[in-house]
Amino acid sequence: MQTHSKDDKNLKTRAIEYRQLLNGENTNEGELAAFIAYANAFPKNFLALIDTYNTLESGLVNFMCVALALHEANCPPIGIRLDSGDLSYLSKKCRQYFQDVSKQFQVPLADLTIVASNDINEEILYSLKVSLNQQGHEIDAFGIGTNLVTCQKQPALGCVYKLVAIEGSPRIKISEDISKMTIPGTKSIYRLYIRNNEPLVDLLVLDEEIEDSITEKKKSRSYLEPKQVVRCYHPYNDLRRVDVVPDRIEALLVKVLFSITLLIFFTLVFLILWFFQVWDGKLVAKPPSLKENREYCMERVRMLRGDYKRVVNPTPYKVSLSKKLKDTMKDLIEKETPVRTIQ
Repeated sequence: MQTHSKDDKNLKTRAIEYRQLLNGENTNEGELAAFIAYANAFPKNFLALIDTYNTLESGLVNFMCVALALHEANCPPIGIRLDSGDLSYLSKKCRQYFQDVSKQFQVPLADLTIVASNDINEEILYSLKVSLNQQGHEIDAFGIGTNLVTCQKQPALGCVYKLVAIEGSPRIKISEDISKMTIPGTKSIYRLYIRNNEPLVDLLVLDEEIEDSITEKKKSRSYLEPKQVVRCYHPYNDLRRVDVVPDRIEALLVKVLFSITLLIFFTLVFLILWFFQVWDGKLVAKPPSLKENREYCMERVRMLRGDYKRVVNPTPYKVSLSKKLKDTMKDLIEKETPVRTIQ
């Protein structure tokens, strides 16, 4: 790569010259060579790990030598990554160094990105957030690798299929472990929102409740409506129940296929839509992007109250049952649970 200085020197030459100007003769030469090679390969994505030998005495100086040379080549450097040591202290020292060098050479490198990593998970991130905010820091982003790929608390996802209905007839699994009991019947679920668009509770109802309600009311209004009292029952504790008057109700489960006839219908619709969306092997109508999906998920998380999201002792989000579903569950427990005879 050629720089755009007056004598048009290459990146390596300029980096070595900046090393002298920065009094970095004692920095690790192998590290500097690696940074130069990395910058040549990825000139527009230069973000260097600087703690291989000595963060402040070697890595930071070597990075800045290459960063200044890249700046001359009209390739702005991205920043650095800290992977060990006192992250608060090191980030502040690095930021100060960026500012000093930027002032010395009159270049816009004071706000380079500082990324912190080192086997960070959600608990470490929370503790870092608390301690770093108390001590002060200059960290712009956290790099999470190992614990993003594998969750330490639950490295394997255990899935069990449990039957809840046979030909429309509700079924239940009984267990002494209450967490292993199933809630019977084919169900729909609704999220009830109260003031300020705050999600309060998710309500499970039997599908037949919705169908019966629509038939009785001749489809004049849905089974659940805003501003109407909705009684919610705890799945297992008969003493816990509450009346909710929601501002807004959202159906979380949307039924797609109801019968063979509809299956054929939707298959034909799908084929027609696919014919118009794809032509000559090219997708015309694109699905939501990863960014759009992420923003949707983040927006849902932002709606939750702070006590649901706190790391220490969070409030469990509530899921309740309708009265008919609650009664169905109680009837099945009574029917399927043997009663001991004591003499």
